[in-house]
This record gives sequence, C-alpha cells and structure tokens, in this order.
Amino acid sequence: MKTSVILLVQDNSDNLPLCLQVLRKHLAGYEHEIVAVTGSYASEETLRFIAREGIEIISLADNITCSSAFNAAFRAATGEIIFFLRDNVILAGNAYSIMIKTLHSAADIGMVGTLHDFSKYHQQLTTLPVSSFETLADLDAYGCQVEATGKPTGVLLLEAFCFILKRSTIEATGLADENYSGSLGLEVDLTMRAIQAGYRPLVASTFVHLNAFEANIPEQMGDDDNYFLRKWGFYPFYSTGVNTHLLKMYDMYTDALQVLDIGCACGGLMYALRQRNPRVTVYGIEINPYAAQMAAHFGESLSADIEVFYRPDWHEKFDVIIMGDVIEHLKEPQSALAKVRDMLKSDGVLLTSIPNVAHISNIYNMLQGKWEYTNAGILDRTHLRFFTLNSIRKMFADIGFSIVEVLATLARNIDEKHIALLNELEKLPQVSIDGNELKSFQYMLKCVKKI
Repeated sequence: MKTSVILLVQDNSDNLPLCLQVLRKHLAGYEHEIVAVTGSYASEETLRFIAREGIEIISLADNITCSSAFNAAFRAATGEIIFFLRDNVILAGNAYSIMIKTLHSAADIGMVGTLHDFSKYHQQLTTLPVSSFETLADLDAYGCQVEATGKPTGVLLLEAFCFILKRSTIEATGLADENYSGSLGLEVDLTMRAIQAGYRPLVASTFVHLNAFEANIPEQMGDDDNYFLRKWGFYPFYSTGVNTHLLKMYDMYTDALQVLDIGCACGGLMYALRQRNPRVTVYGIEINPYAAQMAAHFGESLSADIEVFYRPDWHEKFDVIIMGDVIEHLKEPQSALAKVRDMLKSDGVLLTSIPNVAHISNIYNMLQGKWEYTNAGILDRTHLRFFTLNSIRKMFADIGFSIVEVLATLARNIDEKHIALLNELEKLPQVSIDGNELKSFQYMLKCVKKI
C-alpha cells in the first residue's frame, strides 16, 4: 500500500536535510512518494535542495496555511496512506512502522498521531522524562523506550506536526477547511469531521522530536477560534480536553461498569474510557447541545443542565460518576452533588477535579490587588464558585460523601517570586495552610457515600 508523504517545508534550512535523512530511513521497505509544499518565502537554496532530492515541489502563494498546504499536496498525492509532517519533525525509534500498525489495527481508525516534546495539548509525553538528544542514536533509543511503555490513546484532536490518515478518511470528510489561517483546520476541524464520519483518531505509543521550532506557517492567527465556534457551536480546545488522571483513580477495567460523565463536553473522557474497557456502558451529560452531539459518538449523551436535570429511573444506577472541572461552574453545587449522590449505587464512587483558589500564584496576584479573569485556569471567566481544600472537604461532608483519596496537580507557572512569597507565608504563625496546598493547582478527589 503506497504512502504519500506531504512534507510542509517551513524553510528552516538546518532542519530539512536531517528531517529527510531520518524520514527516508523510516520509509525504507515501504512504497512511497514525497510531495514538498512550500510558500514564496522558500529560498532558492531550499528549492534546489528539494529538487536534488528528487522530490516534487508545490509552491503556494504568500498566504500558505496548514490547510491549503495539505489540500494542495493531497490533490497531487497518489497513495492510499497520507503522511503529513513538517520539516522540523525528526522521527524516533520505529515511529512510522508503529503509526502504520496502529492505523491498520481496526477498520474504524482513520487518523493516527504521535507523542512529541512540543505538545500544546494532549500529545505531550508524560510517561518518561524528555531527554536532550546528542545523536540520532540517542533519539532512537529514547523512542524505543516510549514504544515499550504505552498503548495507543484516543484523542479528539491531532496536532498538525506529524500524523497519518487513510485516503478514505479524506474522501469521507472532504478536504481541510481553508477558512482557517492557522493550524485549527487540521488539528481539530478535520478530526471532528472524521469522528462524525465514523472514524476514530488515535495517538500511537511512539515519539517524534520537534527540532528548532521556527515556523513560517501561521499558528492560530486571526479569527480562527471564533470561526470554529460559529461553525461547530463550541470552542475547540475547551471542549476537547481529557483529564485521564481521574480514570486512574478507579479500576475502570471492571466488567459491566455503568459510568456517567457529567460535563462530558465532546466526549473525550468517554472515548478514553471506552478504549480502556470496551465492556463499559458510558453516559454523558453536557449543557452545550453541539458538544453533546459529538459526545454521542462515544456513548449515550444527553444535552442537559445538571442543576435542573432529573431522571427518577437513574436512582442508584451508576458505579462511577465523573465530574471533571464541573463543580466550579455551578450556581448551586451542593444541590447538584445531592443529585449525584442519589444516582450513585450504594458502593459507587464519585471522581471529581476542582481548582484550588488558594494556589500561590493567585494569592500573589491578590496581594498585588489583582483578581483578573482569564479564558482558562483558576480564574476562568466561566467559574462561578471558588474552593480551597478545606471548603471542599466541608461541602462533600455536608452532602453525605466521604473523601477517600485526594491527589493534587502542580502548576507549571510557579516562578521565583511565588516561591519567595510561599516561604515567607509558611513562617507566619497565623497561616495554617501548608506549602503543599499553596502549590496545588487542582485537586482530584475520590468520594464514596457515607454509611
């Protein structure tokens, strides 16, 4: 089966020769062609190099985007497998063979991406610390370690650095939407349409290194987010997130589990859960009707507001109820949690995540007189309620839950000024909260009904 490589050339002259050298090694033994796409920014030196390599060149105008580059090369491609990558991607280990194996592991898998070290979203490698690579041998050895530690992961978007897909996927979805100026047209829009067409996107357990990221291609510029919202009815990254840490707090491999995901958005967690345990029965509740339609591809999804939702037939129905980053959005969280308790079986488990308003970065800003809402994070502009660990414990106890496990995630944006303030606060006798709580960005809780 022939592979057509769409190589997006960003004119980083130091990257392209190495990218091609490694790419050809990975493609050895596979029937393939390489189509390079570039813009008017490409230097004569770069164009001559590509020509010497015997690679077809497609040159586009100044307004080249990820979507227009993909579409132009796809029209020229003849392979049944389309392999899209940028010229700063260095494949590691057995990356391409693993991606191909993953793509062909089931008929409904339509797109496959990789883990890498420049992820903005869900393809950041977390199972192993990312190393610095002195040689290609070091990189390959690291890639082989990654391949030995994980399994393919279901996601709702594939970042536009390196992915493969079946020609039949594009024939079912249509070409990339060129109304996007940045990478959203490939990262989320195309993936959403593939899901609608009945295909599953996966991230293979393999690794690629992004070398010296300096792109001539626009990255999410202009009005892309708002265009996506007008087209789909939900914000792209807000509705495609997956907090898989919550799934690790319970044995999700148990047979015949009944699971409810409240605030399921586009169903990312439902997808991840079904991939882990195909025998699970998963339901979702999502207030955004357009996101709920996407979630319906992974389970039974209802568009409803949990604060007014009621189904008497769901009394003590569920083994597990998940509320990831939901409680802080509710007007009356105690009332909603009482309903959740009623829907849990007597031995059921509630898994939830809640941001910590007492995080040191927030305290630091308050001491500067700042309380500024943002698009995401602790002061997300859609948050209605704010909690510390103590207030969380009290709220759950009042409703009739026992918290049996608490995990904390630490924010990456703690800097020297925050650490200095934290050290001074810990010296004050009036401060009863400890340093670990001040460094905790979000709490993840496992709760059971009080007996």
